[in-house]
Amino acid sequence: MRTATEEVYEMLPNRDNVSEDYYQCKYCTDFAYLSMIHCKVHKINYCISHQILCQCPLQNIKVIYRYSSKELDQLERRVNEACKNSNITIATPTLSKKPSK
Repeated sequence: MRTATEEVYEMLPNRDNVSEDYYQCKYCTDFAYLSMIHCKVHKINYCISHQILCQCPLQNIKVIYRYSSKELDQLERRVNEACKNSNITIATPTLSKKPSK
């Protein structure tokens, strides 16, 4: 079991000095630049879509974030401001729902 002080997530240290291969999902080889799942036992990374394929217990798994929520909010504000200044419209992403049967 995890201790009370052990986090289930961490920020990626030295994120600008990490090899691009580090961001690849072991399963699909896509790049997971914003967040990934890391197995401490097998030393492998998965994208969020492929979750925990190694079947290890949760105490061996961490979610690793490249950017904090604060940094992502700042980036969003800068992009929105740049688009306003350039008369570019930003589409707001929506989650698609499966059609009812």
